[in-house]
Amino acid sequence: MLVEQDSGIPLFYRAYNGAVPDIVTLRRTIADATRLKFNKNIVFVCDKGYPSASNIDDCLRNNISFVFNMRTNIKNCLIQQEIDEAYNRLISRASFNKKLNQHVYTVKLKWKYASILVEGKNRRFDEEKELFLHFYYDPDLRFSSEKAINYNAATVCELLNDGFELTNNIHKTIKDRYLESIKDDCGNDIWVISDILVEKNLKYRGIRALLSDCEKDPCVCYQRYYDRAEVEYAFNTLKYRLACNRPRCHKDKSLSGRLFTQFIATTLSIMVRKRLQKYKKAVKNKVIKGKIIYSSDGKLLSSLNNILVKVTPEGNLYDEVVGKKADYFRALGIPLPSSTTQGFDPLSGLMDEQEAENDLDKLDPILDGLYYEEI
Repeated sequence: MLVEQDSGIPLFYRAYNGAVPDIVTLRRTIADATRLKFNKNIVFVCDKGYPSASNIDDCLRNNISFVFNMRTNIKNCLIQQEIDEAYNRLISRASFNKKLNQHVYTVKLKWKYASILVEGKNRRFDEEKELFLHFYYDPDLRFSSEKAINYNAATVCELLNDGFELTNNIHKTIKDRYLESIKDDCGNDIWVISDILVEKNLKYRGIRALLSDCEKDPCVCYQRYYDRAEVEYAFNTLKYRLACNRPRCHKDKSLSGRLFTQFIATTLSIMVRKRLQKYKKAVKNKVIKGKIIYSSDGKLLSSLNNILVKVTPEGNLYDEVVGKKADYFRALGIPLPSSTTQGFDPLSGLMDEQEAENDLDKLDPILDGLYYEEI
């Protein structure tokens, strides 16, 4: 699903088979965005399941900007090689960024790709593009990982030293990854946590790598990636609040219709959250006067779902919208609902006598054919 970043207005959506890997669906989305001419005004922000060399080439070939969260746990990959070269500069105090509260370091890459693909022929890497690889190191995340590793490794170590046989596959993995066997003072074999093995596995913990072709500033790039959380929240709404986690329909046509209505509902959820964020920011910066709304979009929409309206031939009559409900309308930038007027006075709730008589005779079939005599 593609949405406009500032307002959350939907641009495009497509449903894929659940058996299709995420990394493959991105290539189809790139082709659709190019076909619809979104490629010049779009930035793909993707999590770790989507980036690949082919997808990066496709983005560059179709002039689509991107911010990719790259995997750091693949052995001997390009990202790990770049981390190894910049590791000391990344973890140094000189790289600490106060705004992000993390260590930040940027590396420039020269990425070569084929500008034209010809079926049946080998690729010619005739084009080159400068990419920006931003590294973010959070010591707190590394410490949390280290604490968990120490606890789990100590648990497995205790089981082995007590003579228990490991039957759990997770325990076996922990043993192979973090433990080593040594001789104690009496010459007996005991299992201990290996500092070398633990440090080897901790080296890339707490490091995030964002690859982009357009964002030179690491802070701006990080913010772009953080904004993707809005879409993630919307998909959580789609799956759980709207019960679309496993849609079951008898016909493909019914499935398409249900997905379309769910798409509209998800889009409204995104737009509500965006408007609430803008309203909170404006109130905080004292641009406008008002109360900061802390309700989630789900609670807010539920509270607005019980506004009563009476539909009459003369117009719609709404109940009073005051208190929190009125604040919600202001936060969303929606005018307060007011009774429509066609000869109706919203203040007194009465119509003009002449119009009332005419409308009564006209609309009530019981009065057809009756005579009125003046006395």
